[in-house]
Amino acid sequence: MSWGNMMYEDCSFRLVVYDRISRRACADREPPVGAVGITSEFKYNGKVYHVLFFDVDGKLAHLANVLQYVRKLKCSYVVVRTKKGYHVVCFGYFKWKEVQHHWRALKRTIDSKWINLQSKRKYAILRIAGKYSERDIKVVGVNVVEKNDPCLNKLMLEYLMMVR
Repeated sequence: MSWGNMMYEDCSFRLVVYDRISRRACADREPPVGAVGITSEFKYNGKVYHVLFFDVDGKLAHLANVLQYVRKLKCSYVVVRTKKGYHVVCFGYFKWKEVQHHWRALKRTIDSKWINLQSKRKYAILRIAGKYSERDIKVVGVNVVEKNDPCLNKLMLEYLMMVR
């Protein structure tokens, strides 16, 4: 993984480039290629916050559980379908400890290996570009709550433009 020495401005995502993705070989998987991701961390008024990412592999029932949970948080969110499952991005001002609390609450429905990997850092990374030869990310749902927050609206629009 290569990390650019990029500074990020207030209320913008920071990009991460994966140039080598190591994955266990499986007969039915295409070999991964380089990918681009974003970090959960953003700054607003000089303070560091996080957007809440969920990586949901597999069943639609798991996605339904995550969406039911996210609706209680009363934040705008985007649902993206991937080759293995879904990504849910909840736009709000979360501290890192809050992010980890929400992951623990859903540990049976979101990808536990992904949570373990993200917990080793002080931020999460979520892929926004395909890691296979074909595009494997598609927006399937958007829910906007009635908050007129320019920073969160900008982040949501930025995310939608990156994954479209």
